[in-house]
Amino acid sequence: MQKHFFLLFFLLACTATALQAQHTVQGIVCDADSVPLPYANVVLLRQDSAVGQAVSTEQGFVLKGIPAGTYTLRASYVGFEDLVLPLEVERSLSMGILVLHAGYKLGEVAVTASRKVLSYDKGILKMAVGKTYLAQLPDIHDILAHVPGMFVGNGKMNYFGKGTPLILINGKEMRSGEQLAMIQPSQVQEITVDDSPGARYDPRYSVVVNIKTLPRKPALLVYGTSTWARRYSGTAGAISQFSLGKWLADVSYSFRKRNNRFYNLQQEESLVPENRFMNIFQDTTLARRMSHDWGLGLYRKWKAASLNLGYAGYYSTNRPRYTSLAWNQSGPQGEETLTDVSKKSRYKETQHLLSLDYQQSIGRRNHLRLTTDYLNQTARNRDLIDETALADGKVLQTTIDFRGVYHIYSVQGEYEHTFGKGASLLAGARYSRVHNDDKSEQNGTPTPYLLKEARYAAYAEGQFKWGKVSLRAGVRGELFRKDYSGEEQTGTKYKDGFFLPSLSVTYAPTDGLQFSLSGNQKISLPSFNELTPIVTYFNQYSYSIGNPFLKPTVRYNLSLQAALFNKLSLSIDYDQVKNDRFMSGELDATDGNTLRYTYGNLGRIEQYSGMITYSAQFANRYGVSLTGGVAFPHYEIPYNGQTVRRTTPSCMAQALLHWRIGRHTHFSASYAYNSKAYDKADTYGPTHDLGCSLSVAALKDKLIVSLQASDLLQKSVGYNLTNYGHVATRLYERADSRCVTLSVRYVLNSFKPVRRASSNGEEMERL
Repeated sequence: MQKHFFLLFFLLACTATALQAQHTVQGIVCDADSVPLPYANVVLLRQDSAVGQAVSTEQGFVLKGIPAGTYTLRASYVGFEDLVLPLEVERSLSMGILVLHAGYKLGEVAVTASRKVLSYDKGILKMAVGKTYLAQLPDIHDILAHVPGMFVGNGKMNYFGKGTPLILINGKEMRSGEQLAMIQPSQVQEITVDDSPGARYDPRYSVVVNIKTLPRKPALLVYGTSTWARRYSGTAGAISQFSLGKWLADVSYSFRKRNNRFYNLQQEESLVPENRFMNIFQDTTLARRMSHDWGLGLYRKWKAASLNLGYAGYYSTNRPRYTSLAWNQSGPQGEETLTDVSKKSRYKETQHLLSLDYQQSIGRRNHLRLTTDYLNQTARNRDLIDETALADGKVLQTTIDFRGVYHIYSVQGEYEHTFGKGASLLAGARYSRVHNDDKSEQNGTPTPYLLKEARYAAYAEGQFKWGKVSLRAGVRGELFRKDYSGEEQTGTKYKDGFFLPSLSVTYAPTDGLQFSLSGNQKISLPSFNELTPIVTYFNQYSYSIGNPFLKPTVRYNLSLQAALFNKLSLSIDYDQVKNDRFMSGELDATDGNTLRYTYGNLGRIEQYSGMITYSAQFANRYGVSLTGGVAFPHYEIPYNGQTVRRTTPSCMAQALLHWRIGRHTHFSASYAYNSKAYDKADTYGPTHDLGCSLSVAALKDKLIVSLQASDLLQKSVGYNLTNYGHVATRLYERADSRCVTLSVRYVLNSFKPVRRASSNGEEMERL
């Protein structure tokens, strides 16, 4: 009896041990060139029942808690054939690379909203675009307008409380706006937003937006987008990718035509009692712009290295016409003059961009990246300005011939070493140089200026993880050398260096809860126009001139963020800015009837801001994203002989709604609101922007048609007031930005990838 008891106990113990013996299966899903395929779906099946499921990232996938047994592993990715492998799990397995073969079978996959759009990782916002409704929007700017806290309009981008963002494309700094315009929404895989960037990024920016594109493009994609309203713009182009031996080649071209009409009412007023005057300008601007963009690229992948060569070109012409009715009241008796101003311009611009991106993996723990580019831009603008005094008919004619050539060089190297699980160190250096050659004339008189700027940077950043705590710490050194000059007596030299630290700590007590605390120091140097004492006339009553004694702007930021189940995110920021720059107006010392605009520094500025975002999906059909923010400024400005204290808070709100009507049809609506806000000496009026979009994917998802209506309330443009010193300036833009946009994209044929003969055999033999 006792023997049977011990035998039974032994069998139960073995059974329990076998049941508790759970293993892990890990690997990385790649294409035929060993390029990772982020968001590939990996499922482990046993008798058609899913035992484990994971989404592969650029670092791979991990299936945990897998009992010993016989399984079937299935890996799938949009545009690629499924990979099905039998798998015997007796212990934890590392499968290495799983190769998927491209088939571009779009008809088998519907673009749905099943993939969650917003998620958060260590304080960084991640917005999925591929396989969501965002991939069907008309252009890349519409996608960026869906980023919580981002406002896109009138050719500008602004992130709430942070200013203009730094745009990266696949981790590389965008050099030209044309690079962004050439990206089609269906090419975008993911957009990440880091609103507390570390030491590796340009210190002029307080927020970094990285646009990650899909590793593969279709063999031929044609597209066209047209916008109709008071302003018209049309774009048509094509993108193609094909193989040249062991190289992958990209070719792209687009043509854009834009006709825009703007109406402005501007008022300038001097508040000096003994010399009071006022200027009122009623302006109309009609721009007719046409541009051609083209690009060529070569990509080569080796076992442990890759090389990407690129060339992008741009040619643009514009013939704007400007008319203004100027009314001036000045003098002790309040004399009035009325002037009719007419300006005709002929503008041409050519741009060439050469780039190289080389990456090398040295073993499993070391990675080297080298990027370099050269930008050449030539521009010529001829202005013919006629100012006619309506009282006596006298005409003042001015001819300006601007000819400029710009050269921008940049080289950057990064080396990253991984010490082990959860620890890595990144070190890098960057050098850039800007040089121009200007040969401009005004009424036949040469007005040249020279710009030379060199920047040297070195940085190091480490990432460490201990259990539920992640740490990112870095430091960056910057050295600037600038030489600005017009004529010999207007030269300006500038040199400065900075030491900029950054730190970020993330604590994740559970999978659905994250807390992040970060701080950094940023620096922004004065630009050419702000430094160089060269006079630029706006009209006969006002001009601008630089200030060679400007100080650089230094910003300190402290941010606290929390994310709950990738649905609710809360951030609180404190910013302190020293020597912020602004443009102010004052009376000319030699002519009391002329305004002189120049640049100056403010003292210390403080701002407290907060933003909250909620995003969720319901029944795999509906999606909602709600964002609200508020900012409390604290600073003082001199105005009309006294000090004005700025403490009035400003707020913003965004609402993004999505509805998947059918398998191939999506409807989305967006609303953005900005309250009356203060920025240094400027006051901005409130704005409302309401829009909606309807998109359909037809013909097995090869044809995507999108119809979008923008600014339905006709209130997306506000007013601008500037009050500083003894001058008040008011600007009212009366541009009607209501418009309807139609976008069409069509994939003509399937993609044929570059394949190495030994790739499949080596992988299958190893597996």
